[in-house]
Amino acid sequence: MQGEPMVKVTSSVIDELKILPRLMMLAITIMCFQVTNWMIGLDDPTLNQSGFCSVIFGCFSACFAVWLNKEAKTDRIASNAPDTTRSDY
Repeated sequence: MQGEPMVKVTSSVIDELKILPRLMMLAITIMCFQVTNWMIGLDDPTLNQSGFCSVIFGCFSACFAVWLNKEAKTDRIASNAPDTTRSDY
């Protein structure tokens, strides 16, 4: 790791820790929380406001499903992958 360029080390750390998908899920979770608080604070929500909330929650559900599916596939592949660093290959 000493001789590797910093960009390569940084990109591998970001990939291994899955930082970007986790940040995306954090951002959309905060957005859904804010939309929920906004909707609760409305005195008499209109049909358009209810539809907006419905779209946001649908996006959250889809993102969460995709994220969970990707996490499951990534963890399974990493745990079942053969060790290619051995010298007897």
